[in-house]
Amino acid sequence: QVPLFENIDILNISQIDTICKGDTVELELYAGFNPEWFPSAYVDSSLTENVYVFPEITTEFILVAENSLGIRDTVRYTIYVDNYNVSAGNDLNICENDSVVLSGLGASSYFWDNGIINGQTFLPTSSGSYILSAYNNRGCLSKDTVNVNIHIPNINPGNNQAICLNDSISLNASGAQNYFWENGVNNGGYITPNQTNYYVVSGFDQYGCNDLDSVL
Repeated sequence: QVPLFENIDILNISQIDTICKGDTVELELYAGFNPEWFPSAYVDSSLTENVYVFPEITTEFILVAENSLGIRDTVRYTIYVDNYNVSAGNDLNICENDSVVLSGLGASSYFWDNGIINGQTFLPTSSGSYILSAYNNRGCLSKDTVNVNIHIPNINPGNNQAICLNDSISLNASGAQNYFWENGVNNGGYITPNQTNYYVVSGFDQYGCNDLDSVL
């Protein structure tokens, strides 16, 4: 059987059938009439003969067209999509004045925003998101984001209290998860002071961040 028309090919890119995710390429109909391209979801519908396609995943494109006698034939062309993904790592929960290291995975070179250098220690001053960009050996770009959350507990030891000699009072702090009073009393426990004194409490949240305060 004599072919009705030549194969579909990618213009100006010789023997390239793999693209980066998000790229657009052109497919050309060399001969034939009344072409139809499938799947239409990845085809620029404003064009017919030469079309731009933008597959998000590896896709087989099908061209159905007619010759001058009205006989229809089909040509298939698969475009492979490089689903390259770089990883910025897991989100980080740190305490105030803690240093962190951001390290990407999945590439040979990494570019962080905010002037961060991959694998080097830095001191974040506030909670925020950091964007990582990287290219693989095909030149495909991938991005990922990691969040750095700075936790600052605000412990409240309670109000200062005035009592009579031999009276007992409760030391009950709030604003953290675990509490340690300097006199060894459990949070919410009672003491019977024999003189005016400051009592210092240290509180830790679920991330191990601590705060100090005192009550008179």
